[in-house]
Amino acid sequence: MAADLLERRRAVLEAALASQGLTIRPDSGLCRAYIHGMLEAYYTPELISFICGLHKYLYEYTDYGLRCSDIIPRLARMLAPSMGSYEAALTYAKKHEVPIIKAETLSKYGLPEIWPWLQTSPKAAAPGSTCVFHNDLSSATNCVR
Repeated sequence: MAADLLERRRAVLEAALASQGLTIRPDSGLCRAYIHGMLEAYYTPELISFICGLHKYLYEYTDYGLRCSDIIPRLARMLAPSMGSYEAALTYAKKHEVPIIKAETLSKYGLPEIWPWLQTSPKAAAPGSTCVFHNDLSSATNCVR
């Protein structure tokens, strides 16, 4: 992919992330894949910024990270003998347990309409400062495009 196209894709993604109070994380494979044009069209900059925001929320505002770091390795150790190796068991545990932990965490804490780091007061943020994604994630409002 041409360097100017990569820079344009990066700029579009950075703008979408900035609208959510986010930046591109150096370890984000999702952002890297978008910039290099490796994702399906479904993965728009707005959806990617929502996913990045969701992960920031889960890790920084809930017990999700702690639960993952406790449950996943413990399960992998238990499964390793029957799966042949710890690495195989860890891959399995991540694939099958992380979505369950994520769902349980969202059930416990809820999904905020406005990300906590964008709130100017406990209940409000500036109009248009965040995307509001609808339950099925098929559409969003107040997104910068």
